[in-house]
Amino acid sequence: MKKLFSAVVAMTFALSLTAVALAETEAKFAGKAMEAAPAKSAESTRLAVPAKKKVARKGPKGHQITGVVTAIDADAGTLTVRGRKGTVGLKAGAKVKLGAVKEGDKVLVKYAGDTASSVKRVTAKR
Repeated sequence: MKKLFSAVVAMTFALSLTAVALAETEAKFAGKAMEAAPAKSAESTRLAVPAKKKVARKGPKGHQITGVVTAIDADAGTLTVRGRKGTVGLKAGAKVKLGAVKEGDKVLVKYAGDTASSVKRVTAKR
């Protein structure tokens, strides 16, 4: 049994050396083939490179704040909302109508960067 095990180990070792030698030979052959190949044009090189995935670029991350309107200027399209985590000064977005909101109203504002995308009055829950 020991002789059989020794023979199997010896054959495995010999095969692993053969595999390493074969891989080394293929690598040398590939290197010579690259040297002998004619220079490729820029067009064929560009086509050979895999295309990168296009990542959709979005604007600033959207946030929301619930709070009380402390200042509003409907003509300039700006408002200031004081919430639990602080005060935010915002410009009204294209779809936002500030005419229905007045100082002291409790509102829910969705915004990105410094532009409000939605301003909704919040009613007190009973």
